[in-house]
Amino acid sequence: MVFQLLEFIGDLIFQRPSKALKRLGDLVDATADCAGLFCQLTLLSAKIIFDVLKALGIVAFWVPTCLFAKPRGLQIVQCGNDIFT
Repeated sequence: MVFQLLEFIGDLIFQRPSKALKRLGDLVDATADCAGLFCQLTLLSAKIIFDVLKALGIVAFWVPTCLFAKPRGLQIVQCGNDIFT
C-alpha cells in the first residue's frame, strides 16, 4: 500500500511539470500558427492590391491607347491581342 502511494506521488510530481511544459509548447505552437496566418494574410492583401492596380492600369492606359491611336479597322482585334497577350 505504501509503495503504491509513493508511486502515485512520484507520478504526480513528474506529470505536473510535463503538463505545464506541454501547455507552454502548445502556446508557442499557437503563437507561431497565428504569426504564420498573419503573414499569409499580409501577402494575400498585397497580391490583391497589386492585381487591382494592374487591372486598373490596363483599363486606364492600354484600352484608350489602342482605341484612339490605331486605325478604326484594327482597333478591336488589336485591343484583344494587346490585352490577352
